[in-house]
Amino acid sequence: MTVVATESALRTAIQRLLHDLAKTGRFFRVYYDADGKAVAIDPNESEQIAPVSLEVNEVSADFIPDELFGRDINQRRSSWNFELHLGFDQEVTVAFFEQDVLAPVPRVKQTENHTYAWLRLNNVSYDHPARGGSAGGTSVVMTFEATIGR
Repeated sequence: MTVVATESALRTAIQRLLHDLAKTGRFFRVYYDADGKAVAIDPNESEQIAPVSLEVNEVSADFIPDELFGRDINQRRSSWNFELHLGFDQEVTVAFFEQDVLAPVPRVKQTENHTYAWLRLNNVSYDHPARGGSAGGTSVVMTFEATIGR
């Protein structure tokens, strides 16, 4: 997926793209057999679950010297890290969503200066509820590195 953005809207475009990807993502309910073993999930047969909470936050940025300015000392942003927080009201697997953002890697494209941002999945933390009908659901934090290029 490629989204076009101006320089001033790059951060917003990245946040919106991550939000939209998660809003339409493939998340499936996890089922267990009588022995407490997870049952294989068939995306054509399993119940798809939408997140009940979804938040995208910018958490850090990196900068490098900008060589396009010759002898002046200017810097430019080289990457951003964004966290995608997902909450569900039951236990789900995010494996299918992970596969969808691994290939092809999502990209935000700018029109004014031909820069772009690749959104590479960097890390995922999972918090699943205890088995056996306990209240709560899966919580997931995904860290994406938005690598800026020209």
